[in-house]
Amino acid sequence: MQVSTTALRKAGFERFRLFTSVRDAKGAWLGSNAIYRTGRYDMMSRAPAAARIVGQAVQFCEASLKLVDPDAGEDLVAMAVK
Repeated sequence: MQVSTTALRKAGFERFRLFTSVRDAKGAWLGSNAIYRTGRYDMMSRAPAAARIVGQAVQFCEASLKLVDPDAGEDLVAMAVK
């Protein structure tokens, strides 16, 4: 995250909080899995039940990993004030 904090400082942000999130790990996994299987992903279609269950398990595992490694999240979030 060092590069991200440097970029925020260069952009003129003085106060910021930088952290990772697992908010959409399931969605990212579902999209990646669909592309792997079919070559495409339609966000409006409903994924098969088995894929949704595995996606939920992936999100749970990532959330568990984040407890021991705060940088293990799916998304990088910056809350900043200039």
